[in-house]
Amino acid sequence: MTGLFYLFCGALLVAIASSTSCDLPPIFVTFGACNVSTPGRDGTAYSYGVLLAVNQAQICATPSTFVTSPLLEHEDVCSEQNRIGMTAAQCRSRRGNYVTKEDAEIVSAEGLAQQSTNMKFLPPIDKSTRAPIQLQLGTTVSVHSGFITSGDQHANSHFPLNEDSVVLAEMKRSNQIASSEFGLDVGSQSVFSPRNGRLVMGGLQPAMIKGPRWEFKIDRSKPDINSRACALKVDIRHVHIGIGGRDVELIAPDSDTRVCIEIYDRLMRLPSTVLRALKDELRNEGAKEAVAQEGKPEGRFGGILDTEPGLLYETAGARANLSDLVQSMQITIRGGLVGGKEADLTVDLGNEDVVQPLVGLNENGVPTVNASLEKLMVYHQRGIGDAAVLGRAFLEKLYLHVDYDNNVFYLGHIDVGGQSQLAVSSRSCNGGTKSVNSLAWLIVLTVLLALVVSALLALAWYLFRKQRAQLKMLQAEVQSTRERLLPLLERPSSDLDGDGRGGTMPVMGPSRAAGR
Repeated sequence: MTGLFYLFCGALLVAIASSTSCDLPPIFVTFGACNVSTPGRDGTAYSYGVLLAVNQAQICATPSTFVTSPLLEHEDVCSEQNRIGMTAAQCRSRRGNYVTKEDAEIVSAEGLAQQSTNMKFLPPIDKSTRAPIQLQLGTTVSVHSGFITSGDQHANSHFPLNEDSVVLAEMKRSNQIASSEFGLDVGSQSVFSPRNGRLVMGGLQPAMIKGPRWEFKIDRSKPDINSRACALKVDIRHVHIGIGGRDVELIAPDSDTRVCIEIYDRLMRLPSTVLRALKDELRNEGAKEAVAQEGKPEGRFGGILDTEPGLLYETAGARANLSDLVQSMQITIRGGLVGGKEADLTVDLGNEDVVQPLVGLNENGVPTVNASLEKLMVYHQRGIGDAAVLGRAFLEKLYLHVDYDNNVFYLGHIDVGGQSQLAVSSRSCNGGTKSVNSLAWLIVLTVLLALVVSALLALAWYLFRKQRAQLKMLQAEVQSTRERLLPLLERPSSDLDGDGRGGTMPVMGPSRAAGR
């Protein structure tokens, strides 16, 4: 009985927990253009990302699978000594606004390093805060966040979405989401067709996916590519680019190139040898590479700050404009699974996807178009570890779904017209959790039935024993009474008349002699 009771309690807890998880809807967060300011303070930041609040400060952060803990821009990063080559307004917009000393208490970063950045080649994070972060009304997470106080490698605050994300873990622990997963439509920062995207915490939007999904395993045993932390890794089959009517192969099928998919980066990063070959091809076709002003590390072009420094080319004085030269780019990823079978995923980027006019920040920090310069959506220099990276310019064509609970992620061609409020969790009761939930309740009902039957049997046995004991007591009383009365019934009748020697017994009423 004790064992059945414990089994019942355990199954009931599992069933309740499963039901609770089933009832948790995913959380929607807009991922797009955000113009943010802090109430009562001067200045507005023009950026792109997800809107967060730390007390009074509003900041625009970029989802990142590069870090574990939130890394928030601090006001020190835009101090006069740190904002080299930028105005205060440009720095504010480039950083997506920042947190001030009034917004959050600074504490030691001890304990953050073990769980956080993996940024081996970047300055260490030595200041942090435990101030709660608000994603949207009613959605708050209390985690340990690092502060970015110097350097120029962090364009925006990092909103962590890697496999060990403390944000996902805390939201799941506090029953705000059912599972450690997210779905992402990055939207588009294109000058020609801008649109906001959406981040779904704890689920995905199936209506955003057109056609099949390609499944890829998350290899936790190999957390990086050439020392660059990377959660989402794929293998490239080949990369082709159309230049001047020719099909140029940038990455060949036998190159065995592993690539990182990184939301934090907007542009694509190519290995240094591939980057040099691309520059040579464009130069040979007559493209004229733009040169930044002297002493401007961020790249100032006609008063414009390029916040995502890509390959820039001039339209004036060039034998050929970049937009006329580069027609398309095709990227093929191998090793994905569709319906359990291996299949390549090919993504086609058109002319307007890979070539854009320069959009930078003017001296007031406002986004401004400089049509005299054109940008190829590839970073102008190698990245950490010379690793290849596919950023948001690539993801604009895809819907990304990452499920850390099952160590898989999915890519599918995006259906921009399929935007829907419907979002589901892969652990919803209509999906993977249904069997767990049903089994738990089946165990509960089975054990409950067993307990009821056991209780009824115990009651019947108790009543039987009680009735049997009462019967024995009654039999004993009858026997005792019989033993007392039997000697009296066996005495001679003379003893009863009162004239025997043994004594007299008074007789009530008239005597026989008197009656004669």
